[in-house]
Amino acid sequence: MRRPAATATALLVATILGLLTALSATSAQRAHQSGGGSLTPPPPPFSGTPVIRTPAPPSTTRKPLFNNLTKKQRQQLVQIVKTDKTFKKLIGTKKYSFSSVWPWATSSGQLLGGVVTVKLKKPRVIAGTWLDLAYDCTEKKSPPYGRVPYWAAYANVVQITLYIDLKRKKVAGIRPLGYLIGQAKYPPQYQNKSPSTC
Repeated sequence: MRRPAATATALLVATILGLLTALSATSAQRAHQSGGGSLTPPPPPFSGTPVIRTPAPPSTTRKPLFNNLTKKQRQQLVQIVKTDKTFKKLIGTKKYSFSSVWPWATSSGQLLGGVVTVKLKKPRVIAGTWLDLAYDCTEKKSPPYGRVPYWAAYANVVQITLYIDLKRKKVAGIRPLGYLIGQAKYPPQYQNKSPSTC
């Protein structure tokens, strides 16, 4: 009686594994056929992760490390985006709207500027020069980031995120949400032997 039960269990496990394998293969095939790329630009060797400050939940009683953006600051951020040459070349005549504006600060709470998200009216293919934000995780330099232009084409772009330095009144980084087509082309000098881990 035990052998048939063991055989049935083995057959069940084999069937489940077979189904999982088939599903994995189908998913991989679909990803390959759709271009397969990542939804964000490939991270360069030393790109760090900037700190994006969002409003604290209502239940939080702890004092925030920084002040929220004023109305004037929000207006300045939007205006900087509208007049930025790199963004204007990328967006062209495509219709878009501003969906969100968040404070951008260092890990210690020092306000750097803002993170502006632009939503396109419909998914588009956008090719051109983007700005990678190479963030210094140690935050010892001022400003704690580098602006690295790179060429890339993205399909199905639905939104674009821009990092704005309010003090210097310039765009520090431009990152699309879409599928990378082919490979991104970075400047030859854009290298670092000790990648960031933040």
